[in-house]
Amino acid sequence: MKVFIAGATGLLGKRVVKRLVEQGHKVVGLARSGENMQLLRSMGAEARVGGLFNRQQMIEVTEGCEAILHLATKIPAKLTASPAAWAENNRIRTEGADILTDAAIYHKAKLYLQQSILFIYGDQQGKVLDNHTPLPARQPSFLRSAIEMENIVNRKTGDWGLPGLILRFAAFYGPDSGQTQEMIRAVRRGKLPIVGKGDYYHNLIHLDDAASAVVFAVNRHEKLTGQTHNLSDFNPAPFAEVVEYLAAITRSKKPGRIPHWLARLLLGREVVGILTNSCQNRANTLDGWAPAYPSYREGYGQIVSLMEEP
Repeated sequence: MKVFIAGATGLLGKRVVKRLVEQGHKVVGLARSGENMQLLRSMGAEARVGGLFNRQQMIEVTEGCEAILHLATKIPAKLTASPAAWAENNRIRTEGADILTDAAIYHKAKLYLQQSILFIYGDQQGKVLDNHTPLPARQPSFLRSAIEMENIVNRKTGDWGLPGLILRFAAFYGPDSGQTQEMIRAVRRGKLPIVGKGDYYHNLIHLDDAASAVVFAVNRHEKLTGQTHNLSDFNPAPFAEVVEYLAAITRSKKPGRIPHWLARLLLGREVVGILTNSCQNRANTLDGWAPAYPSYREGYGQIVSLMEEP
C-alpha cells in the first residue's frame, strides 16, 4: 500500500515510517525543509514538499496514495504555554484535518487515519472508560480543537463516505521525547512534586507501541474504518506511583508533594486540571494488537537504562 503521512518526521511519524517501510509499504512523507527531506529519504520514504494548509497542494502531494495518515502536531514545549502558543497546533488539528480528509475523499483513499488524544475524556473521577463513556461538553481551551478535529472526521465519514479511523492515544513517552527526558531529569533533581495525593490515574503509551498500533491499523484498515479506539498500555497507575517508581530506578530522592492551590498558582488551572484528571483506559478494543510495553515499569525501565548508557 502507498501511504501518505503528515507529521512523518515527528516522534511518532518517524517510527511509523520505519515500520511501514520495513513491511514493504511505499511511504510518502510531507516535508517542509531540506533537512526533513533528507531524513525521510534516509528512512526509505519519498519526500514531497507542500503546505498542510494549502488545499490544492495537499491534493497534489497525496496523489497516488491509498492511505492518508494525519499524525502532525505542534505541542508547545512549555507546560504553561499561553493560548497563542497553541494556535498552530489547533490549526493543524482543525484546518489540517479538514484539508486532508478532503484529499482522502478526492483520491478515493482506502483509509484516513487521525491521531487524537485520550485527554478529551477529562476527569472521570477514576472511572474505567468504555465505548459508552461520554466526552465532557466543556473542554479546556487547548483541547477544543481535538473535539472539532474528531467531528470533522466523523462528519465526513458519515456524510461523504470517508474511510475514517480515529486513534485516541494516551500520553506519549519514549527515550527521544524531550518531555520524557525532562521529566526524568526533574525527578533526579527532586523538582517534580506530586500534586495533592497523586491518586489520579495516569494513562500512558510508549511511542514504539503507538507506532505499532498505527501500522497495525494500516494493515487491517478494511475492518477498522468508521471506528474510534482508545489506545494506551491498558495498565493505568496512580501518578504518585509512577513518579515514585522513577525516583527509585534513578536512585533519586523520594518526590515531595504540593497542594492543588499552589500547583494552580504555578501552572494555571487548566494545566493542573489536565495533569490531575483521572480515568482508567483498560479495555483494548483494537483486537489483535497489544503493546510491547504493558506498563510504565517496562517502558520507563527501558528509557532510564538507555539514558544511563555511556
